[in-house]
Amino acid sequence: MNSPVSHFRRKSALIAGLALVAVLYGFMREPQLSDEESRALASRFHFTQLPLPTLSGYPQKTVRAVHPSLARISAWISSVGAAVALADLDGDGLPNDLCHIDPRNDQAMVAPAPGTGDRYPPFALNYAPLRYDATMAPMGCLSGDLNEDGLADLLVYFWGRPPIALLRRAAAGPALASASYAPVEVADAAERWFSNAGTLAAWTATAMSMSSSAITSKTEATSSTPRAPAWRRCTTPSPSLSTAAKNTCCYGPAAAAAADNRRSVSRR
Repeated sequence: MNSPVSHFRRKSALIAGLALVAVLYGFMREPQLSDEESRALASRFHFTQLPLPTLSGYPQKTVRAVHPSLARISAWISSVGAAVALADLDGDGLPNDLCHIDPRNDQAMVAPAPGTGDRYPPFALNYAPLRYDATMAPMGCLSGDLNEDGLADLLVYFWGRPPIALLRRAAAGPALASASYAPVEVADAAERWFSNAGTLAAWTATAMSMSSSAITSKTEATSSTPRAPAWRRCTTPSPSLSTAAKNTCCYGPAAAAAADNRRSVSRR
């Protein structure tokens, strides 16, 4: 007959294991804040709701005019395109400027962020003389130094046409205005693009390959008329050119390098 002591000895390993699991469970539990501690921490952070600047002189609408075949979804079409990007457009070292797309007037507007002072009046970006009509609408705005001249440029993408790069004119002065930007095509204007969203990385093969000579007003104080980027002035390359030469001629060195990388990866 087994004694209680021998029975306990046989079960001691199991008992020790259960005790160890219970102790480790206590140590591994995530600490929980009390309601009072949570409220005290949350009180240190808060947000203030401020209205975005608006443009005067532009009619406001709640529903876009659409093709009759799309009338049943006109409300949805009217809801897309509202976008805002924060950037340092005036060169003060702070991302306190807005590029705001307002679907109520289908304008891309640049303005100081609310609460940062009236450093310049809000203005709408001007795409003239490029093709832009009532069948097109801006969907978003991106900021970056597209031609690597040290100034912040803008890229606006649309429903109805390819994106437009708006290059900052160096001779335009520090105060921002519509005339501070020169519109430049980044693709064939006859194409029909319908872009809902984008990042600067997505345009690397097109807008990002602009050369520093894309706009004469950047380098020639006597002229404010933009030229097409060097990589867009190329005509159809000769069939005798290599693939790399064709890519460089028609799309730019950055796009050519990207194409070479894609081919090398596919060969691996």
